[in-house]
Amino acid sequence: MHEDDVSIKIVSAIERIARAYRILIARESYKHGLTPLQASILLYIYNSPPNHRTISSLVRELGVKQPTISDSVRALISKGLVTYEPHRSDRRVKILKLTPKGVEIAESLKSWQTVAAEAVDLSRGEREALLELLLKYMASLYRYGVIEVARTCFTCTYLEAKNRGEGVSYYCSLLKRELGRSGLRVDCPEHSPKRI
Repeated sequence: MHEDDVSIKIVSAIERIARAYRILIARESYKHGLTPLQASILLYIYNSPPNHRTISSLVRELGVKQPTISDSVRALISKGLVTYEPHRSDRRVKILKLTPKGVEIAESLKSWQTVAAEAVDLSRGEREALLELLLKYMASLYRYGVIEVARTCFTCTYLEAKNRGEGVSYYCSLLKRELGRSGLRVDCPEHSPKRI
């Protein structure tokens, strides 16, 4: 088999997984009278630190045009799920916040992740290896400009990879500790992007 054939199979498999996740998200969204994009916005606000809860951050993170994000946020505000307050240092920037009802729905929306996680029928070592490989693939997509935001260890200046006899170990110079493969982060709040 040609090496490129394997690469195409990997991309096809990831595309099928992504399609399954979109179906799960859509099912949960519709239960709450939301579009999948509105559900993604609620989950992003729920999971992000306050300084990332802006329209411009949503545009970068979700890869959707600003007018579309703004329309969806307005719809969430009208449904009583989101409010906003001015940024402390720049009054033009609005920090988005979930209302108590928004928090309740965001917590319910996370159930799709539980279903997906339960389907990961792999040993601990296989799960750790898969995490490592997926994060490396995300870093590659980031370098190619396909992913605009990737707050993962492999795109961070703090990560140090050390070759050992039994493989590679990772060290975070910010946290000042070794990271096993299971300690690699998918969305690190302390991320400092590497220059690409």
